[in-house]
Amino acid sequence: MFCYLSPQNEMIEVSVAYGEQKRLILPDSSEVWLNAGSTILYPETFAKDKRLVILNGEAYLSKKILQAPSSWKFPSFP
Repeated sequence: MFCYLSPQNEMIEVSVAYGEQKRLILPDSSEVWLNAGSTILYPETFAKDKRLVILNGEAYLSKKILQAPSSWKFPSFP
């Protein structure tokens, strides 16, 4: 697993190596399970009216995440 904090400590990036899985708890207490070879990028704290999460790969998301106002971005595939 690799975790990176941006220089301004605004965004957190977590990458999971092949052959591994990782459970994360986001700042709003939502649960995310990242699958092997996946990367997620999210802010250190979410704004009250929106949550921006960038996912590259596969993840299982808790029901809380799917019901709250969220903005997911997925990188384009070639």
